[in-house]
Amino acid sequence: MICPNCSCPTKEEMHFCLNCGAAVSTIAEIECGNHPGAAAVGACVVCGMPVCGDCAVTKEKKIFCSRNIGTHIVFLDRHALLGVSDSEFEADVIVSNLKANGILPLVYSPKEFFDFKSERADSAVRVFVVKDDRAHAITILTELGLEDFIHIETIQRL
Repeated sequence: MICPNCSCPTKEEMHFCLNCGAAVSTIAEIECGNHPGAAAVGACVVCGMPVCGDCAVTKEKKIFCSRNIGTHIVFLDRHALLGVSDSEFEADVIVSNLKANGILPLVYSPKEFFDFKSERADSAVRVFVVKDDRAHAITILTELGLEDFIHIETIQRL
């Protein structure tokens, strides 16, 4: 599937684009993480929290949550999304392998950061690396046969 907002390839099972945060599915049951009952129009590109029109902050065609807007914008200026996983275990394996090779990844998991309860929200665990480490991280994961984890937009930006 292709995101209608940024034209980034997106996995079929995702409700929101990982690159820009725009909704890519028509499932209206996903609720805002701050306002239960309000439909989400997108999700924060850093932490993945679903946001309604009142909570969504857009900068450079990317959606951020209003809860952490300042820190998330600064974070995304310095870091790049390496990949996502629906499995905490897989994310831990990725993180362990990167750390063993001198890269310090940062992880955002909806289970750790938010109290929203939505079985339909994306449960993707996001792994970020400092932008200068992105190429090295991709090489490491490719050599380990873990290239399916890598977000396609990350590869295209190299």
